Amino acid sequence: VSVHSDNPDTRIQLMAEGNLTPQPLEWTVIADGDAIDLHALRFSELESTLSFNISGKGSLNTDNRDIDAELTLNDLRFEQPARTISLSDVSARLSSSDSLTDLSLRNRDLAARFSSPVPLDTLMTRFSLTSEVIAYQTDTLVFNVSDIQRALPEFIFDFNAGSNNMLTDILAPDKMKFRRLNISARNDSTIRLDSELLGFMTGTTRLDTICIDADQ
Repeated sequence: VSVHSDNPDTRIQLMAEGNLTPQPLEWTVIADGDAIDLHALRFSELESTLSFNISGKGSLNTDNRDIDAELTLNDLRFEQPARTISLSDVSARLSSSDSLTDLSLRNRDLAARFSSPVPLDTLMTRFSLTSEVIAYQTDTLVFNVSDIQRALPEFIFDFNAGSNNMLTDILAPDKMKFRRLNISARNDSTIRLDSELLGFMTGTTRLDTICIDADQ
């Protein structure tokens, strides 16, 4: 499959190939965008352009619901009159079976991983239920952490980042940076959160250590 647009506001090329039978279904995809005019497309009030190159591959077995997919953001450049954000080498991976969903993200000195002992469709259902519980508690102004904990799936989440990654690239135009960010969250019988931000700077303000810990 090949899709190509020569519209000056949306210069995009998409190429994908794969099989529909037999199992597993295996596909590869490459997408290129060249100076897409977000202002002309009314996605932004400011003059803005977006360029990107994305590649990916994946396999799906509909018989046993096994999924294995990788997506790589090779390059991305977002430009506005007063700021430019450039990202590169961002890779994400999803692996899911009937008893596990595992997602990971890597970019230079950033590494993140989310793992839950449930299949992907169950995970999405539980997150949807959690959103409904939170929305109800927000509307009624009655908050019960135990209800949120029971709605959430069991999971482990770890996020670790140094000073050279896509997050610091995004913060740089606003003159913000940090030396280290660590986040760890768990939900089993209770919800736990441990986070630590080291060496945060914005303008002339410097904060040595910021910690947020929560334990149900």
